Parts: sequence; structure tokens; C-alpha cells
Amino acid sequence: NIYPNPTNGLLNIKTSFDGNFLIINQLGQIVHSFKASSNIENIINIENLTNGIYFIKGINDTKVKSQKLIIKK
Repeated sequence: NIYPNPTNGLLNIKTSFDGNFLIINQLGQIVHSFKASSNIENIINIENLTNGIYFIKGINDTKVKSQKLIIKK
């Protein structure tokens, strides 16, 4: 789960797996990366990113998941 979406700077992520996460802009560039732990609420500060549509990609040894993220300030 990723919320709130759209967000204005703080993002809550609750994931079912431990892994590395990438935030990717529409040009395919990695603009932020972080680690998240499973089954807890991870709070990520992305206030430095500009308004727009991004993709969050979660990666571990066995899974790759992605989700759309909208930043609106």
C-alpha cells in the first residue's frame, strides 16, 4: 500500500516484502531510492521532488512490483 496518493511530500508505504525501492520519473530516470521493511509503515520524505507522475518500483530477490505515484503540492 502506498498512501496518500497523490501526495504533497510525505509518503507512507506498507509492503509485504523487505527490499529496495526506486522512484522513477517519466523519462525513466531514478530520482530517489530507499529501503523499506515488510509489514511496518515506512514513511518516506519526497518533498524535494517536483509535481508530476512518477513510478515506484520495489525490488527484492524474488519480486519486482511497480505502482504509479502522483506528486501534487
